[in-house]
Amino acid sequence: MSPDQTDAVVVRRQPLRGPAQRDRYEPRDEGGWRRVEERWNGCQWVYVGSEIVDSIDIEGAEVLA
Repeated sequence: MSPDQTDAVVVRRQPLRGPAQRDRYEPRDEGGWRRVEERWNGCQWVYVGSEIVDSIDIEGAEVLA
């Protein structure tokens, strides 16, 4: 995992019920990305799990800007 998290891609979502959630995609020195899933507990982001992914694609980014 790259020590510099400023290159991470972060996707936040707020479900109709429950706490906010986010996925962080951190570039890896070895290639690919590490996806880190977290949930907001009211004070901080709490780690839920992670996995290594080969690539990420962002669709519809112009709509989100």
